Amino acid sequence: MINNLHSIWTTTCQATGDIVLGWLLYFQRDLTLFGLAVLTAGLLLIVRRWASDQQALACMQQDNRRLVKRIRDARRSGERDSLLRYRKTRARVARMRMLAEVRLGLLSFVPLAALVSWGNARLPNLPCVAGESFDFVVYTPASAAGDVIHLVPSSDVEPAGGWVREVEIGQQDGRPRGFASWSLQASHTRADSQLTVRLKSRTIVHPLLIGQPRYAPPVISHDGEIQSVVRLQVFKPLGCLPGLMGLTPWLVGYLAQVVALFYGTKYLIGLC
Repeated sequence: MINNLHSIWTTTCQATGDIVLGWLLYFQRDLTLFGLAVLTAGLLLIVRRWASDQQALACMQQDNRRLVKRIRDARRSGERDSLLRYRKTRARVARMRMLAEVRLGLLSFVPLAALVSWGNARLPNLPCVAGESFDFVVYTPASAAGDVIHLVPSSDVEPAGGWVREVEIGQQDGRPRGFASWSLQASHTRADSQLTVRLKSRTIVHPLLIGQPRYAPPVISHDGEIQSVVRLQVFKPLGCLPGLMGLTPWLVGYLAQVVALFYGTKYLIGLC
């Protein structure tokens, strides 16, 4: 059930995002990422401006500054009772501030998750263009090792080493799997194509978009433990930004820009 809900959420976010944000994909990818970060930071600022008590937040901020100063003075003068009282008061102020921030976070969560879900479907890789080489891999059950598998010839791609392969044995996610791979080059400037593979009586179809602002899902699971993967070029912001702590490069660049835009604009317009 959870997988079904996740699939529905992802599909809905992609479809809605393509309608609302699809125009961003026509720009160079760094500009697309910046545009998405601007929209995200703007959304967070609007929620903060209209869904929070700015006066109360400002008072809590001022109280915290005064308490920090008084704690420092009490520590220097050795007033232990005053120090304990100030610390308790500051803890209460911090709890009030945290509750206000949690409320804002909950209000922002769904639209923020939708933006990230759309970006995660459209920005991790670069779209396939004419003349670009990419790998196409089909994973099969280990029992298919040694079987003949072939990619149906297409005018949209050119293979290196022919269309026919023999299923080899390998590893995927720590378990033995059969696999066959092709190194392909897109030959058309623009095409709404597909890669069709035949294994015994099975036919596996993987959509392929060439020369378009978006790309088809790179990984598709088929019945019978068969999975097809198109390995497109990874999008690295500024051409060099790597992934970090398990996050993909696009997400690292996105989060860095959202944080900088949010806090920078928040400071400039005087939001608490």
